[in-house]
Amino acid sequence: MARLQYSDKMRTVIKESSEIIMALDISKSMLAEDSKPSRLEKVKMIIWGIVEENPGEKMGIIIFSGTACVAMSFDL
Repeated sequence: MARLQYSDKMRTVIKESSEIIMALDISKSMLAEDSKPSRLEKVKMIIWGIVEENPGEKMGIIIFSGTACVAMSFDL
């Protein structure tokens, strides 16, 4: 049904863009200071690094704490 196709020929593919989705836990446990900076501050720096290293890419972030639930949904 998906019309999958296979070929043994090699070809060069030029990547035009990516879609990056990140999930971020913002529960109180992320405020623990078992390392400096806190877990939350560290992950924020990591996320900013990903954003800066991938200019022009489509990005999204899922923020959650405690029990997960659907806050918004849509059909494509």
